[in-house]
Amino acid sequence: MRKRIEGLRTQFRELQTQNEQQEEVIKVGNDDFNIDPEYFEMLLERSAAKIDETHKEVAWNIEYHTVRLDKLKAKFYDVLDFEKYTVKAMTTSSYVTTFRVPKMSEFLNRNIEQFRALIA
Repeated sequence: MRKRIEGLRTQFRELQTQNEQQEEVIKVGNDDFNIDPEYFEMLLERSAAKIDETHKEVAWNIEYHTVRLDKLKAKFYDVLDFEKYTVKAMTTSSYVTTFRVPKMSEFLNRNIEQFRALIA
């Protein structure tokens, strides 16, 4: 069957080259080579449906990992007031690293504001 299909393909290529060598008046248009346009449309629709299904699967996977990443950020990074940074010297091997500072609780913030109000 594969040999037969390959033979049909070579015949088709030969017909196309013969068509290209003809005069403009005699040339057959490319649309006329399409013998079964309904089948071709069906193949295009199947391909479009498969592509759409793949996009949906990928979108679900992206959303799943985005939600997981947001949860991790909320648990570990959103509680920090200041992130850890390292500054390295250009000429020597010295460096300075800051501390991770967690955010103060709402209770502590209220008490600090009350204390400042008392001082003022």
